[in-house]
Amino acid sequence: MNESQVRQYWEERLGAGPTLENVGWLGWGAGFNKWMYRIRARVFVKRVRAALKRQGVPTGRSSILDIGCGSGFYIDLWKRIGVRDICACDLTAAAVDALRKRYPDVSFLQADVGERIVPYDAESFDAISCMDVLFHIVDDNRYGQAVGHCAHLLKRGGLLILTENCLHSPTVRSKSQVSSSLPEVEDAITAAGLSILERRPMFVLMNTPVDSKNAALNRFWAFLRALARRNRHFGFLAGIALYPLDLTLTSFLREGPSTEILICRHDAP
Repeated sequence: MNESQVRQYWEERLGAGPTLENVGWLGWGAGFNKWMYRIRARVFVKRVRAALKRQGVPTGRSSILDIGCGSGFYIDLWKRIGVRDICACDLTAAAVDALRKRYPDVSFLQADVGERIVPYDAESFDAISCMDVLFHIVDDNRYGQAVGHCAHLLKRGGLLILTENCLHSPTVRSKSQVSSSLPEVEDAITAAGLSILERRPMFVLMNTPVDSKNAALNRFWAFLRALARRNRHFGFLAGIALYPLDLTLTSFLREGPSTEILICRHDAP
């Protein structure tokens, strides 16, 4: 899809409301998405809170930007961490218009982080979250620009928190998503003047194992997906069963078979 088609796709998808189901896994139902987002919340808050503390960033006085704010999920998590100065942007007018009403204390803009001009001043933010956004940028040049724009907006020593698949095999491409290899992700981050401080699993069992050749794990996920598509109530039950297991595994594993959370620091002089 080209840029205009991508924008239209997300406008239509979020036009029904910026809910977790509409920004999450289509076809799995609200129940499974609810449990997936619980894992996201636990991993994000734990990792980001610890990283801010290590970097000496005072949460109460820091300024953050949430890119691809979608449902407002990560705005709520930044508030939980203790951040009060929050800006957010999204590709779609649907999300921005809805979230402005829900969060009157947050500054919103409609913006595309892959564009050449991002409407914020350089070095404006102590931290930026860009969650489940970059792997939807299918053009390599725009991907590099997006990472570069994030670095440009960060203060020196500021943190970029993002999610990627970081494959230990060659990059896999589709018309709407790219699962990039770990070296390609590392190259884009380094080229932007960032360094990776931490890379940990966001999921282990509750997302497509795109970075695993384990036949049993891939069959297990295919089985879950087939059942969830037949009956959305099954997705809720699967979420209940898998949530405690994923929570335990993401707490100590350093590598995962699917989406990972990366915490990067802006080191450029």
